[in-house]
Amino acid sequence: MRPSIGRSPRAVKTLRDAGLYVPFRLLRGGLPAAERSRFAELRAFRRAYGGLLRETSAAAARPRGRVLFPHLSPGLFRTRVDGMLAKALALRGLEPVFVTNREELWHEEHLRVFGFREFLFVEDYLGSAVESDRLAGELLEGASSQDDVLAIRHGHAEVGRHAGSRVLKDLRRGSLDLGDPVLRGALHRSMGRSIAHAVAADRILDEVSPALLVTSEKGYSPWAEFYDDALRRGIDTVHWYRSHLEHSLLFRRFSWDDRHEHFFTLSDETWRELRRGPWLPEQGEEFVRRLRESYVHGTWFERKKTLQGKRMKSPDELRADLGLDPAKRTAFVFSHVLYDATFWFGDNLFPDYAVWLVETIRAACANPHVNWVIKMHPENVLKARNQTGSYELGQLEEYRLIAASFPTLPQHVRLMLPEDDTNTASLFDFADYALTVRGTVGLEFPCFGVPTFTAGTGGYSGRGFTLDSKTPAEYLERLGRIEETPPLDGPTTDLARRFSHGVFQLKPVPIETFTWTRIPEQEGDPLGPYDFRLTVGSAEELRRAPDLGLFADWAADSKARDLMAPTDGAIVRELESLEDVFETT
Repeated sequence: MRPSIGRSPRAVKTLRDAGLYVPFRLLRGGLPAAERSRFAELRAFRRAYGGLLRETSAAAARPRGRVLFPHLSPGLFRTRVDGMLAKALALRGLEPVFVTNREELWHEEHLRVFGFREFLFVEDYLGSAVESDRLAGELLEGASSQDDVLAIRHGHAEVGRHAGSRVLKDLRRGSLDLGDPVLRGALHRSMGRSIAHAVAADRILDEVSPALLVTSEKGYSPWAEFYDDALRRGIDTVHWYRSHLEHSLLFRRFSWDDRHEHFFTLSDETWRELRRGPWLPEQGEEFVRRLRESYVHGTWFERKKTLQGKRMKSPDELRADLGLDPAKRTAFVFSHVLYDATFWFGDNLFPDYAVWLVETIRAACANPHVNWVIKMHPENVLKARNQTGSYELGQLEEYRLIAASFPTLPQHVRLMLPEDDTNTASLFDFADYALTVRGTVGLEFPCFGVPTFTAGTGGYSGRGFTLDSKTPAEYLERLGRIEETPPLDGPTTDLARRFSHGVFQLKPVPIETFTWTRIPEQEGDPLGPYDFRLTVGSAEELRRAPDLGLFADWAADSKARDLMAPTDGAIVRELESLEDVFETT
């Protein structure tokens, strides 16, 4: 018989409920300095916010079922955001239940500060490790290619896709080379764990029967197995993630059919609704002005720090730095971080980002009629430093791949290294063409009239402002005569601006009830480099918080795919509607 909600050995549960389990564990472990620091952080959080959070309840709200939070990620940022979202849903009558790891102390203890007491430990529900490992071996024996791996499923879970994503990220590889014994061994182990967690997800969803599942992760094991299973069962499934703007979040509701879509986009229904509203060319001009300024001032994806040390350059500087022929047009190939979310967001024309990059460079080498610049992803620098403590160009998978495939590049093909000091906004009016699989450049460069060629479906393909190919052959054929492609016309450019304005300006929901600030000194901390603070001073303020109310109403009572930030006028109406809600609960 499976354990029921919140049940672990009685003595342990008693200690956990009394707040004594962590001190007991620390004493038994010899009071290690790192854990003492964690305990001090927990106590500070409890002193600052525990009373307010526990006082904020909705005793009069009618029970509306459970909401499940798979909470299997290292990082107190996710913990605290999940806690705030769970508190907002609890005020609407939903009962939050958290899935976590028994041996990971700090996530559960911080969630207990919020007043939550319903926890499941995934270890109690995992499938047999031996059986999962055996099954993974059998499934992999029949796989002779990357596509074979990605097609492997166990129940509702796409365990091949999830295991492959995890292995590429952990090993920082660009492709699943099944002939590599190191990679194949890692894939075997990862798939075994994915299968075991698929069993756990199935058992937990059977037991909890949630009305809603909320997750901040949908592609990596062990969260992805819960995401898959919930969607296949038809459970209302909501995803949140940080926006490109500081102190704002993105929210999206998914279904089984659109489970692979990017969260950083607009659903079809939202786009249709936006297109029914008013739009003036002046709005498009204002949008691109703000987009450019966000790059210049370093506020674009500020948390990624990719704009630090970057500067604006004139066309003459760019040509001189890169050695470009001024008589030719210039195409920029925007490489992806090869191991990051390769298999998540749509369908690739090529097997993965690595194959796409090689084939694109090969096509560039064969077309000397334009300048080609291979812009390596600047985030490689930060990711390398976070993962290994240092950055070396020669250690990057992307650079090694290019060097091995093209020992010598022709004069008309140039590399822009990740550490290059060019601010991307310099390229908006300089680039003649942009190429990507599905990167955000496909939302940016068309807004400046730049034809953008994609090599896969994604958050914006098929919307009418990118050049999408149906096959690899069609894509490569287009590159062979790219110089014949004219700039985007006015209506197409305006369409791109309108869509991107919806994604970049209307979709991020500003969060004012709590704030988070990155702490540079803690970049390598697995529990997260963020300081977290509440901006409300009472339970009443928290109950009436417009941002949390907006989220809770959408998640609990709406079926809309996207939660959109209210316009200035709508904020007043939202406040008034929330007043009415709280008057009646």
